[in-house]
Amino acid sequence: MANIDTGATNVGTMLRDGKRYSVPEFQRDFSWESEQVDQLWDDFQAAILNQNDDYFLGSFVINDQNPSNYMIIDGQQRLTTISILICVLRDHAARLGEDDTAKQISTDFLGKFNYQSKDTAPKLTLNTNNRKFYDEYIVNPVGIEQIRRASNQRSLLKTNRLLASCYCNLYDKVQEQLDGHMSLGELVTSITEAMDDTFQVIRIAVKEDRDAYLLFETLNDRGLALSVADLLKNYIFSKSGNRLEQTKANWREMVLHLGSIELKRFLRHYWLSEYEVVREKYPSGVEAAGLK
Repeated sequence: MANIDTGATNVGTMLRDGKRYSVPEFQRDFSWESEQVDQLWDDFQAAILNQNDDYFLGSFVINDQNPSNYMIIDGQQRLTTISILICVLRDHAARLGEDDTAKQISTDFLGKFNYQSKDTAPKLTLNTNNRKFYDEYIVNPVGIEQIRRASNQRSLLKTNRLLASCYCNLYDKVQEQLDGHMSLGELVTSITEAMDDTFQVIRIAVKEDRDAYLLFETLNDRGLALSVADLLKNYIFSKSGNRLEQTKANWREMVLHLGSIELKRFLRHYWLSEYEVVREKYPSGVEAAGLK
């Protein structure tokens, strides 16, 4: 592989460096359940209690071809969850009347001010299915009760209910800390210092999408395992050669047309109708697609 740059960094540096990160439209939606959110929170608690230890949060694969807007190929689940935690801290600060703290949290981690347009652009932009809900309910503070209602609203896409549930889960965990032995200032300081000093990640930057997709397929990060659809998508992208942009557009169009239909089920039924019988569970993503 060519044009791959790797280096150790931390989550705080990634969010403070002024860069914008975007989840490509064709990447999978936010999918973390309470189990994964709880694990990340436990990592924060362990980091706070053991300040001399480093915690490795895995790798982030990005395409940095556009220096003002990095595309996240792998790591969006963790980065989204950490950004939601930052929003929770901001909202607790506002609730307690600590407006300066809330504003500083937003400035440091959540938005980048544009001096020409006078707007604040979010540092993290999610994919098509998640962007509107994330921006309007979480980046824009609407209150915990409205988000709790959203988490149980069946008319919402499941992925957006998961975003709401993630916020509520972290909101309650922060509230427990504030009801216990920590002040808001102590908690914010502990979490941001952990992000800046303790949570180490490997940042893998590529210039070509094909290299990123191959890395994405082979990395074994914490979180949910790659689905058959994820593996198939990345295999196809890595093999698309000079037709990568058209392949990406075709995949995006397929996902938009399917709507709420499970992608794995659609792919399996398509394969059954056109080729041969294939099992529901497979030893590997490439074998799953019949591509060896």
